[in-house]
Amino acid sequence: MTGTTERKEVRCLGITLILSFIEGRGIDSRSVLAGLPYDEDYLRTTSNWIDRETFFEVERRVRNLFPDEKDLFFQIGLQASRTKSFGFFRLMANLSGSPFAIYRIYEKLITKHLFRFVSVRIVEKGENRAVLEYTFDGPLEQYANFIETVRGILSATPEA
Repeated sequence: MTGTTERKEVRCLGITLILSFIEGRGIDSRSVLAGLPYDEDYLRTTSNWIDRETFFEVERRVRNLFPDEKDLFFQIGLQASRTKSFGFFRLMANLSGSPFAIYRIYEKLITKHLFRFVSVRIVEKGENRAVLEYTFDGPLEQYANFIETVRGILSATPEA
């Protein structure tokens, strides 16, 4: 790791999702990673953690690569289930017997294993639907890209 940080707020799994998307578009990810406080190997190791400011900086850089794509982060989320690093969503759906069963573990999964700056609570759930409430640390506007990515991920959850 180049640079140091004690704050472990975002699992690098989120970074690898973004990198997979831009590389799938034929863009060299080095421009997005240049000058960050972590080296490329560290950021590509999905079990590593980084601070949220670095994550937001990656989002800003990716937004600058695709300024005309209004639904960019939604599209990044949609492709998540097709990536190697996010294949666990598909696996969990298959193991649970129902893709909708993912929501049963979603609350703990997000905060404990992916993004420590957000908490998720299932407000309402039924056989074929769920209403989720997200609580963020800090001003909501800084999480707009994150929210759109999650919306894409949840939209891509396979149907039963």
